[in-house]
Amino acid sequence: MTKRGFSLGLGGLALVALVVRLVYALAIAPDLPARGDTLLYHLLANGIADGDGYARPFSELMTGAPVPTASYPPLYPLYLSVFSFAGLDSLDAHRAVSCLLGPVAVVLVGLVGRRLAGPRAGLIAAALAAVYPQLVMVDGTVITEALYAPLIALILLLGYRLLDGGGGLWIAAGLGAAIGLATLTRTEAIGLVVLLAVPLCVAAARRRSDPPARIRDALRPALPLAGVAVAATVLVLVPWVVRNAITLDRAVVFTTNSGHTAAATVCDDTFRGGSPYLGFVRHQCALTGPCAAIADELDQAACQRDAAWRYMRDHRGRVPVVLAVRVLRVWELYRYQDDLGYGELWSRSIPVAKAGLVMYALMLLLAVGGIVRLRRARVPVWPLLMLAVLVSLSAAMTFGFSRYRLAAEIPLVLLAGAGLDRGVAALGARRRRRLAAQPAPA
Repeated sequence: MTKRGFSLGLGGLALVALVVRLVYALAIAPDLPARGDTLLYHLLANGIADGDGYARPFSELMTGAPVPTASYPPLYPLYLSVFSFAGLDSLDAHRAVSCLLGPVAVVLVGLVGRRLAGPRAGLIAAALAAVYPQLVMVDGTVITEALYAPLIALILLLGYRLLDGGGGLWIAAGLGAAIGLATLTRTEAIGLVVLLAVPLCVAAARRRSDPPARIRDALRPALPLAGVAVAATVLVLVPWVVRNAITLDRAVVFTTNSGHTAAATVCDDTFRGGSPYLGFVRHQCALTGPCAAIADELDQAACQRDAAWRYMRDHRGRVPVVLAVRVLRVWELYRYQDDLGYGELWSRSIPVAKAGLVMYALMLLLAVGGIVRLRRARVPVWPLLMLAVLVSLSAAMTFGFSRYRLAAEIPLVLLAGAGLDRGVAALGARRRRRLAAQPAPA
């Protein structure tokens, strides 16, 4: 396949991705209730555009002035606020501009897929990403994962570029900066510094030696790369931390929402055996008790985290079970019907989510073939698998919900694309052998 053919194919798939997402956003999503994170991100963006800063929605009505918040990561609301400032401030407008991020993710997936397994595999992976319901829904629902998807794909593209020995310190800096931006979108992405950036720097340094050095011997040459990557991540996060220190009078590195999450996931309903909420989330737990009455969000979050730690100490025998169920839930291997129902509460279409579940299961099977193919070609698979590790660790620390599996959906479509391409190649080879075996015409 020529470079021009690949570019045209990828551009066409990006257009398909945009159309599919706009259909979902403007024809299906408006019939769903707008609440939860969808409504909050919409209101946060409009508040920024109106000059209220990053403030709690409706706080001005209750207190007379906007109340600064750090409840949610800032990057996605900032993205929406640019369009709000230009007059595109309705919920449907925010749905539409979120759909612009989907084609970006599809193009980046295609580029990573080409780097892993060739142009055809890249186009197949991009095609899967263009129509995969799990990716389509996040782009049309006004949630932060719409921005997270292209950032994860960018991280993988830069990571494999670093492994290939290109760019050196500049690519390491770009990788670190991309992880920083992803962290400002979903806070668990900070784990990619340890799970991905540093190991990639060591692997890149190891590959540059001839013959390839042992891991221990590659540590010293990897230090400059790793140092630049970590520094770039920190530099991207600094403005958010400084803003929080100034407006909230205390340093908040990520968000204060961890307190609510801890309270809603560590209680009798989520720990008790036989409970339908085992390993899941029960928001009523966070809305009751002494911590719920605390007005200051930082003090409330600290109270909720302390209460959660005390509960886990008192019920330490249940902790391993709960952690395991949380991980099973994020991969939809335990009570997947709960995931569908909870998704509807947060503005996801159940029929589309069911279609996504079927496609997810099929791609898991294709991904096995993709792993086999890449390993035989000596292409490192572990960077893709590290994102699955990140998702599992994040679920274990919070709760399992398929929306929070987004970081692993990008590697999934890449591996499925490689696996499907392997099948296409095998069918083509079989057809050529059959044609070659036919006698030539007299």
